Amino acid sequence: MHNGKILLILDSVSVDENARIGMNVMIAGKGPYKQVPKIGSNVWISPGFVISGPVIIEDHVIIAPNTVVNKSVPEGAIVGGIPAKIIGWVKDLDYDIMANEN
Repeated sequence: MHNGKILLILDSVSVDENARIGMNVMIAGKGPYKQVPKIGSNVWISPGFVISGPVIIEDHVIIAPNTVVNKSVPEGAIVGGIPAKIIGWVKDLDYDIMANEN
């Protein structure tokens, strides 16, 4: 059980298929809320993530916990930090983070 889940996503934000979003996440536009983020398909967003502005997160991206994204993220990148930096590439993993393994 997770108490105090917070998820803020403005209704104009674009989120494609199979995006997984953790707790305590804020996805907002940049005032006056006309320029909003776009999130691609098969994106893994860890808890504590913050994004604001006209940022594009391309497909197959992994975002580490407590990351603040202030620039667009290329396809297949793994990013982390404040501000976010590329720390690896999904193609280099020996497993599929989006697979539902039981």
